[in-house]
Amino acid sequence: MSNIIDSIKNRSGSQLLLINSDDLVHFADLIIKRYKEELEESNNREILTKKEVQELLQVTSQTLIDWNKSGYLRHVKVGKNVRYRKIDIDALINKRK
Repeated sequence: MSNIIDSIKNRSGSQLLLINSDDLVHFADLIIKRYKEELEESNNREILTKKEVQELLQVTSQTLIDWNKSGYLRHVKVGKNVRYRKIDIDALINKRK
């Protein structure tokens, strides 16, 4: 099946494909598998605003600033905005339990 995908990728213009039902089902399964993997990755990359993190962790803005400076909880910049990765928040919550 990957040979078919590679063949399609390497051609340009319109194409007429003739495939059997087993290959079509296999192709659909492959697409679903890739989608699930991408969805899982995107969940790991989810970001939260400073306000969302303050409410979730019940801390002040100054606490988040202090934690970033100390490395306890680093923020990321998205343009000019401060954001926090959900995976980092979840790790912090699990560490605090």
